[in-house]
Amino acid sequence: MSKKPETIRALKIPADRDKPMEIITLQNANDYYLQALQEIVGGFIERVAIGDCRTHRRWTEIIMFVDDEGSFKPGYDVNPRASILYGSPVHGSVIYGDVVITGETIGIEGAECSDLNEYYSVGFFETYLGEFLGRGVSGH
Repeated sequence: MSKKPETIRALKIPADRDKPMEIITLQNANDYYLQALQEIVGGFIERVAIGDCRTHRRWTEIIMFVDDEGSFKPGYDVNPRASILYGSPVHGSVIYGDVVITGETIGIEGAECSDLNEYYSVGFFETYLGEFLGRGVSGH
């Protein structure tokens, strides 16, 4: 198994719609990004597949990390942007709290991930989500 890069690019989507999405850097600790992911989402992580709500096509090259217990934690708000990416308009389930989107790496470890492809920029997600939310997704 090859050593993972020291850092990777990722996209943070805060639950607070007035806070902008931002490209962040995840730090590798002991060959995993688990600690960095847990700090951002606020607890145990869960990997969820996301995709295009209009076509029901899964984006296979990216993955979203969420707080596994976010729906049970007091004070955690629904994350409307992450919920749309998760497919909430189709199936009704929502995502709570801040989330992180990374490139996907197939592996046995829950925190295996890779650099987010340059194609999936903040602008890409702002454009996509803007169609569903009706205003600038970063609150501007």
